[in-house]
Amino acid sequence: MSRGEGQPHGWRHDEDAAETARSQLLDKLERSPDFRHVAAWIAARRRHGGVVPPLSPFHEAGCPLLFPTLESRPFHDEPLERPPVLAEAVLLLERLAPVVRKELDALRHTTGFQPFRGRSNSRPSAPDGIGHLTHDAGDWSVFYLFAGGVDCSMQQGLCPRTTKLIRGIPHQSNSAFFSILSPGTHICPHCGPGNYRLRLHLGLHVPPGDGCRIRCADQIRTWEENQVLVLDDSFEHEVWNETDLPRVVLCVDIWHPSFSAAEVRLLEKTLQRGDMQVVAQGGSLISRVMRSYSNRSNAPLFDGLK
Repeated sequence: MSRGEGQPHGWRHDEDAAETARSQLLDKLERSPDFRHVAAWIAARRRHGGVVPPLSPFHEAGCPLLFPTLESRPFHDEPLERPPVLAEAVLLLERLAPVVRKELDALRHTTGFQPFRGRSNSRPSAPDGIGHLTHDAGDWSVFYLFAGGVDCSMQQGLCPRTTKLIRGIPHQSNSAFFSILSPGTHICPHCGPGNYRLRLHLGLHVPPGDGCRIRCADQIRTWEENQVLVLDDSFEHEVWNETDLPRVVLCVDIWHPSFSAAEVRLLEKTLQRGDMQVVAQGGSLISRVMRSYSNRSNAPLFDGLK
């Protein structure tokens, strides 16, 4: 059946009008410095049939949220090269590491920990059928403090000072959890959902030596207590704890520091609601969000777009 065949009269005209509106929106986005990374992402998806090609051999094919113009590297561990928003986040976490550790240690006998569940269909399903196992040896448990739109108020009530700290981190993206690797754990190679975020690991209990380590792309790092390790987990990564002690870190996600304030606002409004597909298609939602930002900043860039 050809496009429009069997459809109500005027359907093709409506589709063409929608495509014209999407093209106009993309053109305005590309001319705005406030939305250049989102515009480049939308344009790349349209050029490549709805999927941005992998940015490196260590990126997953079909990864939905790879922004091609963001700075992408496995680790961001050169302090002098960190942008201010990232440097401030690292400083806040490291400064209050003893407070975080104290609240963590008080959780030892609580029921808030749960097995980590991955999204990759290439891994075996969890025993209860919820999610997929990402480790093939040992045990990986997490304690969520922020998890998108999930209610974590019970967990937050057990860690009030850590919760307050996370809320005060610039550009934090509403995702944070304690991560515990038991002795002998191996987390299999896997990729995160996109490079729109950076993941900060605050070392809380770290076995000495290099038996506990993480590989991200072709680089390997170890953790240190009271220090933050910054990685882009859209790259393939793998973890080993080949020691007799558990490894515990606090993971905090922040929006990529290269995003503008307008782009962060768009991501906050859409990504956690599952609306990024609408954004990619240039639908009415993105127009409303952009107009809202333009009105707030007295820059009516998107006036007139419906």
